[in-house]
Amino acid sequence: MDKEAKNSSDREHVLTFLHANPDYRSCYLYAEEEYQRPHYRLDIDYQEDIEFIRELAKRLPEENAPYWTTMDIINALDKEPELLKMRRVRE
Repeated sequence: MDKEAKNSSDREHVLTFLHANPDYRSCYLYAEEEYQRPHYRLDIDYQEDIEFIRELAKRLPEENAPYWTTMDIINALDKEPELLKMRRVRE
């Protein structure tokens, strides 16, 4: 897709390209119950998002840096859910 997507919006929002090109397929991956946190977002779309990620990283186990596990991240956010308030509310 990197070589084929010419439109800048397709490069930023990969799913638009994916859905417009039937040669590509997508599927949903479902997390096991212990990992399910549908209200946790780790994408970076706004300045507030990068600030959130930086604050989150400060709370992750230093001995695992920079290869934190999914559970490292979940545990940090479960312990300090107020961090999520740093995120911009999606429009």
